Amino acid sequence: MDYSTLSYTVKKKTNKVCELKEQRDRKRNLLKIPVIAIALLCIYVGFNINRYSSYVMAFLQNHSTESILKRFDPIIFGIFFVTIIITLILFDEYKTTKRGYDDLRKDLIKTINNEFCICSNDCKCKDDYIKDMEKKGVDLIF
Repeated sequence: MDYSTLSYTVKKKTNKVCELKEQRDRKRNLLKIPVIAIALLCIYVGFNINRYSSYVMAFLQNHSTESILKRFDPIIFGIFFVTIIITLILFDEYKTTKRGYDDLRKDLIKTINNEFCICSNDCKCKDDYIKDMEKKGVDLIF
């Protein structure tokens, strides 16, 4: 679609919403990595639940786990907690980007009905624009 007939604000909003959509998609894909790592760590802990429950019992009885902890276990728990923190940070960034994308997309939907293009009343700019944005993955129809 030729964007030359669109108003200046619609052009700017279009560029920004496409940029935010790319950022949102990139951050969502990046978020999958630590989630998979957490799932794998949970599976590992699940398969070794007997050993970890014995750690808890020893700690409750002796108030010390130093004698029974294996070398690898503190590393696993450290990786687990670091991965959870990274996941929470990435998720917060994703939510912020998604909120900005959704707000701008809703504003663009409102703009479509007002001062959308510089054409006369009998143009097909709105339909062409909505179809073009649909091809880019931006849904402008509620």
